[in-house]
Amino acid sequence: MKKYIKAPIFSTAFSESEKSAKNRFKNILSEKGKIGVIVVVILAILVVVAATFVSIKNKPQENITPTVSSGDIRKDDTSEKQLAVILDNISKWSLTKELEQYDAYGYAITDLDRNGRLEIITSHCDGAGMYSYNKYYEVNESLDGINELTTNLKDEDIQTYIMDATVKVFYDTIKNEYHYVFTNVNRNGAAEYNEAKYGVVLKDGKITQKLLASKDIIYKNGGEDIDIIIKNADGEELTDESYERYEYIHFKDYEYSLASIEWVMNGDGTKSELEKSYNNFKLGAPKVENDLNDEFALTDNDGNKIQLNDSIKTVKEGLISSKYNSSDGFHVREYSYANLYIRALLASYVDDYYIMQIETTSPKYKTKRGISVGDTLEKLKEAYPENLTRVPTDTKEIIWCYPYSDFISITFNITDGVISKIIIENKPC
Repeated sequence: MKKYIKAPIFSTAFSESEKSAKNRFKNILSEKGKIGVIVVVILAILVVVAATFVSIKNKPQENITPTVSSGDIRKDDTSEKQLAVILDNISKWSLTKELEQYDAYGYAITDLDRNGRLEIITSHCDGAGMYSYNKYYEVNESLDGINELTTNLKDEDIQTYIMDATVKVFYDTIKNEYHYVFTNVNRNGAAEYNEAKYGVVLKDGKITQKLLASKDIIYKNGGEDIDIIIKNADGEELTDESYERYEYIHFKDYEYSLASIEWVMNGDGTKSELEKSYNNFKLGAPKVENDLNDEFALTDNDGNKIQLNDSIKTVKEGLISSKYNSSDGFHVREYSYANLYIRALLASYVDDYYIMQIETTSPKYKTKRGISVGDTLEKLKEAYPENLTRVPTDTKEIIWCYPYSDFISITFNITDGVISKIIIENKPC
């Protein structure tokens, strides 16, 4: 029996990240001598239940990388100097040999706040509960040393797991803040698992970690009964579906992107390790792997194709107008054509814009599966028999969405039984 119950006022929210969660549960399962047979059975039940939590949209992220290259880290003449400074101060940040007993420890070079001064982040997990311990250091303004950054956390507070290769980022254009979203999982005893989503911000030399939402899973009676408590940071009850998408709800007015972070696991702090991590830190629009490019594209009657993550220069249609939307963060330009509307993201290192959203209300353009504006809902369902999902709306308009992952989708707006608009974008359904 599974039941959803209201969160107790004083319930503890512990806290994982889609791909990392699997690895961390694996670590939990690998513990020797601490868990009996009955716990193994309980954990087997957990795997089955967890599978129901993950929707079709939550596919592995390892093949999704940002369009904007590592040049977006603001590589300049000081980068080599900064890496040298970090290396010279290895005694301050290096993970000691005693940490080698843990399965997961590592470090990464980042520029989370994009101020041009690099950070080095260290992290490791400890104990049966898989608790994370993170430290953040930043090159100082004179570029001759590093400072350990303060945080808003107390010693007893949970630190989120951060060693993810791909991280969702939401940019506040007004406050110039980058919110990195991590999912953390901890175990509280043999039959209680606690998951939570956190936003992490670096601003003015301080790291702020903020709880967004949490999910507690409690097994009772040998795993026959399961209590699931889902709530946001304000204690408001959430459905499982709204929890899975809560970051998009919470940051709905922010610019959305992805960050790639190169974690050096069990490393020695060498120059080559630092350079590799630095070179692979990227921030930009999500990218579809090559074999899926055609799926997330529109083609006109003359065979001209427009697809996500291509240069705006590939669009053959005559431009009517464009509007530039700039801030200290992402730089976006909106393009209006006779039959298209396109939003594109600036890749500053090549001075070009790359397509992140394609929208049409014209029958001139078709998807890879031959669907265009004016086609019926029945034809749409025949062309996309798998994973086509109806999106709830507050209007009379009917919207169906075909997802690839948390980052890419095709949306079909239905009016009077026929398709009135097609949108392909780097956003979830």
